[in-house]
Amino acid sequence: MVIASLWSGTVSASPDNSSPPFHTTNSANCANLFESCLTQESISGGTVYAEAVTWQETDPPAAPSVRDLTAMVHDTARGVSVLFGGRINTQNFLGDTWEWDGALWVQRTPAISPSARSSHAMAYDNARHRAVLFGGFDGGWPNSTWEWDGTNWQELMPGTSPSGRTGHAMAYDSTRGVVVLFGGFGANYMGDTWEWNGSVWVERVSPNSPLPRSSHAMTYDSARGRIVLFGGGSNSGLLNDTWEWDGNNWVESTPVTLPSPRASHTLAYDSQLGRVILFGGVSSLLNSTWEWDGFEWQEFLPLDSPSARSMHAMTYDSDRGFVVLFGGLDGSSKLNDTWLYQHVRMEASPAERLVVPGGTTSFSILIAGTPLSATLTISDNPLGLTAAFYPAYITPTAQSTLVLTTTSSIPDGSYPVTIHAVMTNLTTSVPVTVNVISPDFGLEPLPSSWIINQGVAVTYNLAITASLTFTSVIDLFLDGLPAGVQSSFYPNPANPNSVVDVQLVADSFAPVGSYTLTITGTGDVMNGIYLMPITRTTSVMLTIIPPNTPTPTSTSTNTPTPTSMPSATPTPSVTPTPSQTATPTSTPTASQTATPTATPTHTSSPTWTPLPPSKVMLPMILRQLPPTPTPQPTNTATPTSTPVSGVFNGDFESGPVGWEQYSSNGVPLIVPGEYLDPLMPHSGNWAAWLGGLPDEDSRLSQQVTVPVNNPTLYYWHWILSEDFCSVNYDIAGVLINGTAVDAFLLCEDNNTYGWVLRSIPLSQYAGQLVQLDIVAFTDSILNSHLFIDDVSFSTPLYAGGRDPINHNYRYDELAGKFKEDIIESRDK
Repeated sequence: MVIASLWSGTVSASPDNSSPPFHTTNSANCANLFESCLTQESISGGTVYAEAVTWQETDPPAAPSVRDLTAMVHDTARGVSVLFGGRINTQNFLGDTWEWDGALWVQRTPAISPSARSSHAMAYDNARHRAVLFGGFDGGWPNSTWEWDGTNWQELMPGTSPSGRTGHAMAYDSTRGVVVLFGGFGANYMGDTWEWNGSVWVERVSPNSPLPRSSHAMTYDSARGRIVLFGGGSNSGLLNDTWEWDGNNWVESTPVTLPSPRASHTLAYDSQLGRVILFGGVSSLLNSTWEWDGFEWQEFLPLDSPSARSMHAMTYDSDRGFVVLFGGLDGSSKLNDTWLYQHVRMEASPAERLVVPGGTTSFSILIAGTPLSATLTISDNPLGLTAAFYPAYITPTAQSTLVLTTTSSIPDGSYPVTIHAVMTNLTTSVPVTVNVISPDFGLEPLPSSWIINQGVAVTYNLAITASLTFTSVIDLFLDGLPAGVQSSFYPNPANPNSVVDVQLVADSFAPVGSYTLTITGTGDVMNGIYLMPITRTTSVMLTIIPPNTPTPTSTSTNTPTPTSMPSATPTPSVTPTPSQTATPTSTPTASQTATPTATPTHTSSPTWTPLPPSKVMLPMILRQLPPTPTPQPTNTATPTSTPVSGVFNGDFESGPVGWEQYSSNGVPLIVPGEYLDPLMPHSGNWAAWLGGLPDEDSRLSQQVTVPVNNPTLYYWHWILSEDFCSVNYDIAGVLINGTAVDAFLLCEDNNTYGWVLRSIPLSQYAGQLVQLDIVAFTDSILNSHLFIDDVSFSTPLYAGGRDPINHNYRYDELAGKFKEDIIESRDK
């Protein structure tokens, strides 16, 4: 396999059995402001290809209002994408229905609609021509099933349904004619699989199954007949696993490269391209674009892309060949922008062609994966070579032929030609090579001089070496033989780049002496559309000696190029019967055999790191609180230094010294007071900030010795949350040696409106060295903040603290400030 770099002009060799490497660059052809290109090239099996991607933002005159946690599917029967519902803020849900026709958003006003809701899921039943909606959050967790026929919504009443949930995912399996639902969140994370056939929901039990999760994404790969699932959030934290459902079993795929762990992302299957498209999500906010071909994930890097976001909606518009993306949350604002994703793949076959001066050659061009027709052009066109496309305007999945014609005077050499497919807002290019080689051949006697005894037969060799463009057979003739000597070629005519036997037979009366023989070969070459003969000659010295005379050793220094000398000089036989007495030791070949380098071995591994073991169990511990903990055995682990009794740096005034901080989003937890403005630390200039981001897993840890005299832990905390206390999404608490000794919900009803003291009796741990963890866990919706300060085992003194009455802020008064200023500064 040869790998050609279009942009650098370099060529390198790679083993044929290696994975095609990719060359990525921002193409100079990307001239439009909204356009971004990624070109990937490889040459394998005689085909060179390039891929280019771009996200294009549209500007329709009307659009749905800003929102997140909405859902969208494409109605193939009516050629529109259908969007329903979503969330404006934590108290305002939407129940509107919109349709996108590729250019305009149009709001529909059915007489009956599902209740306004968010975090629901939709899939399009292509056989029944219905958009199917299930679940979500409307203030409660409905488990209703609705269908949209293009005119009205209708609620269906199956006897059995999945339980109410949010953050689940659905996709339609067109091969089996069912909508598949997996996972979500109810009382806890769910890992059940259900199928809807238009009449009933049926739960499917699989031998294998993904971990229970929510905020994951699914789509259907119609080419491979598989539901594809990726990522989400679980009791184990954020995930980046890839699973496929074949109708009977979930099977996990193990690609070499994986997108980072994330939740609240989207998947859509591009049927023209034959790949699953992934965009965005949250661990930190992401705007990466990945594609799954059923075997590997591959990231694409367009210059222009939607902003980093989560909780958006995405579907594939099969009528126009675009992936459509709408809205979402970019971390500080809800959005209502509409983006279209385009991916074009152009193939040229073969990668290289041979042509003679005055000859014609051709390349096949194929465009796939784009809804746009393309105009084909070439660049780097050398003098002496003309090009024409048939046709020059190519539609998706169609084929064109590039015909290249050379003049008879063009010099021999390699000529690179770049083929461009130019679309409205996207250009992709592939390089091909035209090798101009004049047809020719040469003749070489082996060895360079021949000897024969009177009355014997002997066989020598003739090597024929030809250029790659010379394909004609060659007629051979030998002149200059004295009387009494006959010759024959085997075979005759001969093929180019071969070795021919030349048999000589001398009778007893052949004249002794030396004679110059002339060997002539004649073949035909194409000159334009006509055949023209070409003749080449060579000479060899033949020496005839008397019978029984020892044959002298040749002193010629001519080393044959295509083959080695015969292993022995032929010895004349006393019997005048012809016999072959010399055989060449090797057969010449004009083509060079390349020695491939070693097959590359993939040694890369995913870069994400699993959460610490104690963290993995945290959500389960805090959601299912144990009874009053029984005394734990003394931790016998030997610390690196003997800790003092009590909490070190409990007021955080030394910054993070003495504490281990963990954040699943990689943000600092112990921060100076200016990051909290308009809030202030309880005392001093530092405090700890846990939560505050979607899907945030926060922990402050320290080894402490619980005092014997006063084994009660005190700390000041401030809860600022927009979550609902009825759903148990966001939680916090304190763990000692991994056991929850204090737990509470982060929700609106528990908002403290200022600093509040909390105390936890730890008499069962008195005198023990323990692991202290202060933890908070948030999901992807309805954000919560937990502030901690002045952690100690001492009787709290209010002196030096700030009176919470003076800072009685409500969440709705601070939420905008936090989202716009504090989170932005914290992420830095």
